[in-house]
Amino acid sequence: MSIFDFDNPSLLIFQQFVPALLTYQHNIKLASLAILLEKATRIWIILRSLYDSSDGRYFIVFKGDYFKCANWEGEFVKKFSSQTTLATFLFDYSNRALEEAWAKSLQEYYSIGNTEIDIINKLTPFEVDSRTIRNDFKRLLELKYLQKKEGVNIINSLMRNYL
Repeated sequence: MSIFDFDNPSLLIFQQFVPALLTYQHNIKLASLAILLEKATRIWIILRSLYDSSDGRYFIVFKGDYFKCANWEGEFVKKFSSQTTLATFLFDYSNRALEEAWAKSLQEYYSIGNTEIDIINKLTPFEVDSRTIRNDFKRLLELKYLQKKEGVNIINSLMRNYL
């Protein structure tokens, strides 16, 4: 199954994006877990923004032949505030089961409680600088999750500009 087949976020997908999430089972400080989950959320949202259907919640339309992170950021902030919470990005609130499954997986894997889940859900993963976003795109290149998209050469543009 391809990473692009996953419409819903899961801890398993996030651990693929950020392997350090696998390392800290049961002995992770909340601050460290928060940083890693924010990174994984950004990567998941970036992928969705690039490969969702054109009517998808996260999809971003690009103009021109080459992709630039600055253009992505510009289009992204037109749709979402940097203050948008992790829970708002991850959950469709009409699907309570998804949010409950997410909380259960975090509780089981990291031995955290509801208070910690509430803190995690209130994180703002895109309250970061441009360098952090570029590093997230680099991570996607490393994982080989970026591919050519009709009219926009994402891979070659990123490799030329950032690697």
